Amino acid sequence: IYINKFLYSSYDFPKSKNSEYSSTTLPELISEYKINKIDLIKSDVEGAERYMSEDLIKICEKFRPQLAISIYHTNYEKDKFKLTDLVDIPFKIIQNLKDYNFFIGHYSYERWEMILYCIPQKKI
Repeated sequence: IYINKFLYSSYDFPKSKNSEYSSTTLPELISEYKINKIDLIKSDVEGAERYMSEDLIKICEKFRPQLAISIYHTNYEKDKFKLTDLVDIPFKIIQNLKDYNFFIGHYSYERWEMILYCIPQKKI
């Protein structure tokens, strides 16, 4: 299914008044498509992971999927340390997900391509 929307709009993503696309969130997609099972969420949405982390926690509490979340994007918010996604996203998710194992994979010689893996200890 191709969905003509993008995930998690924010002020630091360019917006075009002539755009044919609108934004949505994971909970909105789950509701709209009446999804009742999720096994895996893989995300590389160019920094919008920082906006989806709260939703991921709620989704994991209900569906207990595996996660593979990019955490290497630069945060251009004023007065923010540029690598805060590398710290903030894992910290928030690890603090809130119970009975998950956490791993970080790094696939580049630089800071790029760093993925946070969250694997449920037991499926429900």
